[in-house]
Amino acid sequence: MSLPILSLVTFVPLLGAAAILAVPAAARWIALGTTIVTFALSLCVWALFDNAAPGFQMVEQLNWLGGG
Repeated sequence: MSLPILSLVTFVPLLGAAAILAVPAAARWIALGTTIVTFALSLCVWALFDNAAPGFQMVEQLNWLGGG
């Protein structure tokens, strides 16, 4: 199973916001770290994207609510 990179790009900023709420004194550094991580992940998405391939790419599928 590969790394769920699209989910990470989506939810890393949410984790950063939660960390800022937990430690407001370090908000500037947490925001910087979160931004750098999100940017690095988005560069990975860009690098892995294949313009020649039609259809969806980097699809993540999970079974929810017992569906299968």
